[in-house]
Amino acid sequence: MRVLFVVNDRSELPADIPGVDIVTARAYLTEKSYGELSATKVINLCRTHRYQSRGYYVSLLAAARGHEPLPDVRAIEDMRENLAAVVCADLDDEIQKALEMHSGPQFELDVHFGRDPAERNDALARALFRELMMPLMRARFTRDAGKWRIEEVKSIALSQIESSRLPRLVEHALDFAGHGAVKPSTSRHRPSLAIL
Repeated sequence: MRVLFVVNDRSELPADIPGVDIVTARAYLTEKSYGELSATKVINLCRTHRYQSRGYYVSLLAAARGHEPLPDVRAIEDMRENLAAVVCADLDDEIQKALEMHSGPQFELDVHFGRDPAERNDALARALFRELMMPLMRARFTRDAGKWRIEEVKSIALSQIESSRLPRLVEHALDFAGHGAVKPSTSRHRPSLAIL
């Protein structure tokens, strides 16, 4: 299977990565050759996934082309609509267990392809990734009456990641792309409401 890393600017990632094509969002959206690819994973690392942004259209077009986008449009919508806490409601036990030894009132966790770059909370990072399927995100937790809860989860951009952590991020991305080690949760809760 072919793997594409789609970025806003080619300089955002280190030099060539074996087995991966790094392309700009503009190229992926406009060049006909990408539409002719089959069996392709599209790892969307664009700066923003706002509605109608370039990153949003990369995932939308990847799905329309039959490629496997990460994140997919549903994950982008979940983040845009601040549904992360709802989607992650089933993770309460994992959250309490992972953060029980943390003493402060707040905690932030970066998640890169289901991994904690600090290598302290991989189980929680995997659980969040499995539920939200967002390649790069930051979760903020707060403790209230002795119990931890998710306050916010948002996608983060490559530019927000320390350059010293980029090689490890690429390693995690390759691991995900090559093995698909973390599969999406089958119990994604998403409120549904149709207004006609």
